[in-house]
Amino acid sequence: MKFLKNCKINNIKYSFKVNPKALKTTCICNTIRKKKHLNFCVYKNKYTYIVFKSGHINVCKIKKFEEVISSYKDFLDHMNISKNSVTKHYKVENVCCNGNIIKPPYFTLRQLYQFLTSNPQSNQYYRYNTEIFPALYLSTKDVKGKILIFSSGKFIIVGTNNYKCLQTQMNILNARIYAFYQTTMKEILCVQNVEKC
Repeated sequence: MKFLKNCKINNIKYSFKVNPKALKTTCICNTIRKKKHLNFCVYKNKYTYIVFKSGHINVCKIKKFEEVISSYKDFLDHMNISKNSVTKHYKVENVCCNGNIIKPPYFTLRQLYQFLTSNPQSNQYYRYNTEIFPALYLSTKDVKGKILIFSSGKFIIVGTNNYKCLQTQMNILNARIYAFYQTTMKEILCVQNVEKC
């Protein structure tokens, strides 16, 4: 049973490196920037490229894995950089995904946190302290990425670097929410049955 809805990737960030000599112009910024920039330039089209003078390039604002290769090739073509000048090929470093949990009645993060800590998985770590951060934090030792769950039912997955890791994190979240639902719904039904007597 699925307990997650409206799941979508909202940012993929990757990087690559080119020989600094291949960056022929001193500034490739195509946006008006208020601060003077000595170390890097920002080039924007459909995606955002942060180009450091060292030749390191970060690319973000990508919504689909298929766009990684096309954005990489587009940048090289636009800047007239040959593939021989690429010293480090592109590597996805972070995928950020968000969505919503289908919440049971009377859902609170405190209840979910208490359930997770009283029914722990050996390879999972949980943290919840509203004085520090308003979300429940869930991480799994074997899988890249972290899950943040907010009281509104919204969740964010950060730190994964491929689709398989992202899907695994979503499956972990779905399984833990399913177990929570089973326990919570039993308790609600027990309370309702007692009230009827």
